[in-house]
Amino acid sequence: MPSPGFSAVRACGFVPPAGGRIGFTPPSAVRGKCVRHSTVTGRAVQYRLEWPADIHREWIDALLRNEPHRDRAALERTRGLMDRATRDCLVTGYERLSPALNLPDPDDRHVLAAAIVGRCDAIITCNLRDFPEAAVASYGIAVQHPDEFLSNHLDLIPGPFCETVRKIRARLMVPPLSVQDYLATLAGSGLAVTANELIRFSDRL
Repeated sequence: MPSPGFSAVRACGFVPPAGGRIGFTPPSAVRGKCVRHSTVTGRAVQYRLEWPADIHREWIDALLRNEPHRDRAALERTRGLMDRATRDCLVTGYERLSPALNLPDPDDRHVLAAAIVGRCDAIITCNLRDFPEAAVASYGIAVQHPDEFLSNHLDLIPGPFCETVRKIRARLMVPPLSVQDYLATLAGSGLAVTANELIRFSDRL
């Protein structure tokens, strides 16, 4: 969503088995799900999310372009809450590495640079085509879509995962969302597999 600060154990699968680090470039629609899941179940699955400060600038600017009625100050407060909720999440010192990296979109180089400096095992992003395996595999970094990442964790630890979803949905008061409406929102935000798999746990959400 994944927080980058991590143990010596490294892994390339859908979930690092012990203390893996994950670089997270979060679209605003799924940000809350991924970050909240990391704080509630991080001990169970032993992963941490990390991101560079540039990621905050990008998602805030993109959201304001698409929804200009949004209040930048409120989004900056969300940024601060994300950083405080996820310990040691900010990666620094990656800027000088970015120009030496080769990606289809040069504007994404800072994401890979931060993942390398943060010793991350994976980059979680919706922009899979911008991080081809040929460009990132040599650094021991996998690339996963948030839907794949979350659905795999649902399979691994359904109890804590569903409890996280329940707490998030309970916080949505304006307007409140039924389980069905909430899952439809997740599916519409690019988490179709996760939403579909959550249907069987509807009574726990």
